[in-house]
Amino acid sequence: MAKTITFTAKDVCEALGVAKHHLRIWTNKLEPFSNSATKERSARKFTLGDLSYLAFVDYLEVQYGISINTIALLERRLYDLINSPSLKESGDRSFVFICFHSQTCRWLKSDDLASEGLIVNTRNAHSKLNNYLGLSPKQVEMQLGLAMAS
Repeated sequence: MAKTITFTAKDVCEALGVAKHHLRIWTNKLEPFSNSATKERSARKFTLGDLSYLAFVDYLEVQYGISINTIALLERRLYDLINSPSLKESGDRSFVFICFHSQTCRWLKSDDLASEGLIVNTRNAHSKLNNYLGLSPKQVEMQLGLAMAS
């Protein structure tokens, strides 16, 4: 039987460039770590899948400023997505769509995207603007309903 590669907390901290207390915050707040008990006087071991997930969490925090509490709202869904079956079975795994409102995440096809960034639904922003301007839904279809009068 093949031996599974495991990493210590020190390994994870070194790989991701984070302090041990930061890793402890992640393991206290994020599933599956927050649900798993560790034996007293025994160090937690991390798998390669755990390391991949934590690298993604670190990236979300550093690159986009998404708080650990917000990431924790996804429960285990993000962990399971990052550790989903091999590339051959699931296709391209370069881009992830995360919806914090519905607490879902899924892979996106990279050929649909030109570069990295957040995918944002602009309807709420437009709705707020339209309400401020007093535009009805029919007027919204007229590109803000503004035209020059002569």
